[in-house]
Parts: sequence; structure tokens; C-alpha cells
Amino acid sequence: MLQTDGLSDNVFSDEMATICLLASRAGGSEDVRVQAIADRMVDYARLCMESKDRVSPFESMLKLSINPIPDPNTQEKQLDKACFSEAEYV
Repeated sequence: MLQTDGLSDNVFSDEMATICLLASRAGGSEDVRVQAIADRMVDYARLCMESKDRVSPFESMLKLSINPIPDPNTQEKQLDKACFSEAEYV
């Protein structure tokens, strides 16, 4: 399946597989089934994206990240502290 990061940022792969399975059972020609899968994917991704309570795949991966995105304010304070500490020794 060809997809964008917008889909994978909002829908887990097991959910995509379930949508494919259920939509493909709807019947009709292959073209009709493929279009039904695409339509359901888009609809579900939009619902997931708009949900305030749902943890997205993107958020899940970010929480598991070894190197989380640093807070620029914290980095700046650490840099100031390092420069100040070094100045004490000069």
C-alpha cells in the first residue's frame, strides 16, 4: 500500500490492516474494493487526527525515542551555565 506520512502519523499499522480486511470484504470489483479501502483510510485518519484523546503512532514513537526533541530553553540555560562556569576558571 502506498501511503503518506500523514496516514502513518495518525493510524497504526494494525488498524490499517483491519481497515483493508473489512473494506475488501464489502464486495464489488477490485477497483471498487480498492477505492473503498482508500476512502475508509482517509476517513479514519481524519477522525484520528481530530481526536484529542487518542495517542497517535507519532506520539507513541516520540515517547519511546531515546533522544527526545530537546527543549530549546533548557539547552540555552545549559549553555549559559557552561559558559559561566568556564568564565570562573579563567
